[in-house]
Amino acid sequence: MLPYTKEYFKKYFLEENSFEIIFSPVWYSDRENYSIKEVGKPRISHKETHGYETLNGNGKVTGKLYGGCLESIYDAFTGAIFPDEPTVYEKYEIFPTNEEWKEKILFLETSEERSTPEVLEKMLIELKKEIYSI
Repeated sequence: MLPYTKEYFKKYFLEENSFEIIFSPVWYSDRENYSIKEVGKPRISHKETHGYETLNGNGKVTGKLYGGCLESIYDAFTGAIFPDEPTVYEKYEIFPTNEEWKEKILFLETSEERSTPEVLEKMLIELKKEIYSI
């Protein structure tokens, strides 16, 4: 686990109920591959100069985090990989209701699939439709 990830993992699961998330001072290049030969090899790091962005609102925000891999969330809504996923999401109320969104901070990451901008736009539009249809 990368040091920044480990620090916040511990804060979230082991130490604190409330904490400030500060962007990582470094970012890492993707691995060329994820084979067993790559295990234990150091990652190439770069100094972070941009930080994170708040896309809706400004300044510090508080709330419970909700999100994850955009491709996985998209697949769950559309049933693109497993046709019964939307039914499971709805049955077990996995996605927050409109009222519950008031307490959430949406975070998204992308997978190593490296989707095109057009595919990313399609997934974000679907996510927006799902959020507003709740």
